[in-house]
Amino acid sequence: MLLITALATVGLYLGSSSVIIGAMLLAPLMAPIISLSMGLLRYDQKLFQKSFWKIAFGVFLALSASALITLILPYQPFTGEMKARINPTVLDLTVAIAAGIAGAYTKSFKEILQSLAGVAIAVALVPPFAVAGIGFVGPLSGESGVLGGNSLLGARAALQLQPYLLNGDRIEIVALDDQNNPEISNTGIESLVKDKNVAAILLGSTSETVLSTLKRLEEFKVPAIALLATHPDVSKGEYTIQIPFDDVLQGTVAALFVMDEMIIDRVAVFVEPEEVHSALLAETFAKKFIEAGGEIEIIEYPPKSKDLQEILVGLRDGGIKFLYLPIHEAGVVEIEKICRTMGYDPNAMLSDGVLSRIILDNDNDFDLVEGMMATDVYTNVMITKNYGQKLRKAFDDSFSAPKTTYTALGVEGMSILLGSMDGCGNSRDRQCIKRNIHSTNSFLGVNSSISITSEGKAERPIFINKIVKGKLKFEVMVY
Repeated sequence: MLLITALATVGLYLGSSSVIIGAMLLAPLMAPIISLSMGLLRYDQKLFQKSFWKIAFGVFLALSASALITLILPYQPFTGEMKARINPTVLDLTVAIAAGIAGAYTKSFKEILQSLAGVAIAVALVPPFAVAGIGFVGPLSGESGVLGGNSLLGARAALQLQPYLLNGDRIEIVALDDQNNPEISNTGIESLVKDKNVAAILLGSTSETVLSTLKRLEEFKVPAIALLATHPDVSKGEYTIQIPFDDVLQGTVAALFVMDEMIIDRVAVFVEPEEVHSALLAETFAKKFIEAGGEIEIIEYPPKSKDLQEILVGLRDGGIKFLYLPIHEAGVVEIEKICRTMGYDPNAMLSDGVLSRIILDNDNDFDLVEGMMATDVYTNVMITKNYGQKLRKAFDDSFSAPKTTYTALGVEGMSILLGSMDGCGNSRDRQCIKRNIHSTNSFLGVNSSISITSEGKAERPIFINKIVKGKLKFEVMVY
């Protein structure tokens, strides 16, 4: 009994089902269990009592030996084989009943007695009872491919820390490349729900694409977590939850920080009018800055009527010492290059994710954004949460890609989703998952705590960082 207990315990720590099978094939308690059943059926009190005490002693011996082995072992991971066994459900009961019937039947006929080993294997394995699918819809190719790809890696890193739910279900990510195209995204969601029967979806696309999917998600009643989409209307969908802060909050915080903390009252704002994210950030920043008593000059990028250098010369000569740049990284790089050639050195603030795009697209442009400010959900130099440290290690051990804001959001979205699924008896109960996501309170993310409101918005701090050697250096955290 001691040897078999040691074998089974080590098998659990190794996460090896074959070692566990080997221990169970020896099945030292099989005979007492069968004799207990015989004593009960035949009303044989002596046989029943004798079998009962053998089982009780065997269980006590096994528990004591396994506890001692656990204390001795220096390495004690919580493996998938353990997770698959700690929360018995009706499925476990079904396995037990079927195995009991099979055991009784094989014991009754000598010619099939050798099949008893199969019964032991069936009970020993009790594998993860099902695979719960989580869909990922986002750009994995094309111009925005680095966004979706990096957030997907974050989700996979979080899954490595928890590959199984508490009920034993194994989690599988079903990824679909929507190329940040609304039509492909909507078709993909339909396929994931109808063909793959996913329990929930992670959305790695930008605001324009995610906004186009709200009706489709409500039609299928499938909960979805928007990882990167920051438009405030994203959370208006009943089944869509937004984990980054939205553009209105970001633009407001940026404007008040520049006015109140940097003591600057004249600013030039560059905007891409056709890009939803840029337009809303610029509009919000300008509105709040003017309300606070500041002066704004709004400039379309790329300019239509004037040369960009001519515009920048006018800003320099007009005494503008601060540029708010909620535009794509290519525009930021172009503006900074021209400023350097003409000796113009204004302070500048970027929006969320711009440094991440530069990191993922072209490392050579780091020096061009050195010293600029940036609003973000993430900072490189304040990883104070134990969970964040574990995730960083899991990511580094598995992936060679750089860690960015998109990685952090992928990690947090997947972690919140897994926690919500764990709170449901049925990991495919979409209504339960949705309710649990909305009930998320003080979840410990990569850098900070996150709560989800009943409206599907994340309550989380905004970091105002300074870019130093390609890193987001924490300056101010605004709640």
